[in-house]
Formats: sequence, C-alpha cells, structure tokens
Amino acid sequence: MTIKYKIKHLKILAMIVDFKAKLLIITENIIKYVKAKIDEFKTYNFSDIATVLVKSVRVVCNLSITLIPSYIIYEDFIIIKYHKLMLIFSNQLLKKYNCVIN
Repeated sequence: MTIKYKIKHLKILAMIVDFKAKLLIITENIIKYVKAKIDEFKTYNFSDIATVLVKSVRVVCNLSITLIPSYIIYEDFIIIKYHKLMLIFSNQLLKKYNCVIN
C-alpha cells in the first residue's frame, strides 16, 4: 500500500506500508535532503534478512513525518543506503498512532 507524505519541506508521493515489517526504514538520500540529525552510534546488520545488498548507515531519531497537515508522526528510523528513495512503515506503527489500515 502507498500513502502520500511529507518530511519537513520534502513532499513525497508515496511510502510503503509493509504489514509484516518490524523495522521502520528510510533511505540515506532522503535524510541528506531534509538534513535530519543522524545518531552516529547505532547501526543495524541486514545481512540475515535482506534479499538485495543494503547497508545500514545509522539511525535518525524523532523524525517528523506529516501524513496530513494535522497528523504528524515522530519516530526513529533505520537509515539504509539504497539507490532509490524509500520509506517503509509498519502497520504496527500506524496502529500506534490510531491510523489503522486493514
């Protein structure tokens, strides 16, 4: 499922909602564009779960994502290096903010 969203001044037409995802993931190119602060001390290893080569860069904490003007989510995301813009939400996260998708 895809949803329109905005991070700071960057408007993106779609994000991915993965109903089985346990991690919140964003690509490094989005983080660089919006100049979000990166936690340099946390990293993750995706070698056991990734089907393509991806590298975890670090974590961005309390990233604000606007789904609609009055609905802003603040969460930590794992940053990965990948050639395409990508943001992956979990259904659990949306339930946490009472934005349930079935």
